[in-house]
Amino acid sequence: MIENYGYIRVSSQEQNEYRQLLAMHQRVPRENIFMDKQSGKDFNRPQYKRMVKKLRAGDLLYILSIDRLGRNYEEIQNQWRVLTKEIGVDVCVIDMPLLDTRQGRDLMGTFIADLVLQILSFVAQNERENIRRRQEEGIAAARAQLVAQRDTVTDERRNGLAMAGIGAVAAFFTIRRPFGIFGLIAAMAVPAAIWGIVQAVSAQKNLNTLNAHLAKLTEERKEYEALLDE
Repeated sequence: MIENYGYIRVSSQEQNEYRQLLAMHQRVPRENIFMDKQSGKDFNRPQYKRMVKKLRAGDLLYILSIDRLGRNYEEIQNQWRVLTKEIGVDVCVIDMPLLDTRQGRDLMGTFIADLVLQILSFVAQNERENIRRRQEEGIAAARAQLVAQRDTVTDERRNGLAMAGIGAVAAFFTIRRPFGIFGLIAAMAVPAAIWGIVQAVSAQKNLNTLNAHLAKLTEERKEYEALLDE
């Protein structure tokens, strides 16, 4: 008995699969819909593998768009061959009517479908690489800015500590002679020491904030690498 199947893929737990589910529910029984929430860089996906084991010659597989099947040019080509040639199923890409193996089974139809598949596979991988490059450039720029700010704040903290130290030493040595030139030095040293302490404390707070941002940026980069690996 010929069965209809549907395959859905999103690249993370947070992404919404509603549009794909809506398209599948109109065409495929619920029990024949398989969904993975992981990268499209390869086909090492549990639900996809489970679905492929169920497919039989003559079955029909629906996917919403070619990039939901995968994001790697060669992998898409190879998997399309496995599905349509080795297993013998028909594949319908809902968003691209030209990629429907039930149509145009003659030489010209096959040629057009193969050509469209190659173009869309190239676009899917190229989009993935462009997203990754833009993400890496954005993170690198943000990190460079944060590092520059951290260096500036580090200098401010160092200067504040130095001023506090100098002020404290000057005040200490003039404490027994609070009059004359030494008294004047003490009068200037105490405010300088206080200013240095305030400067150092403020700089340390800013430094802690910047370090936290850098740590968060590193974590976000790891998350983006997984997310944009789709």
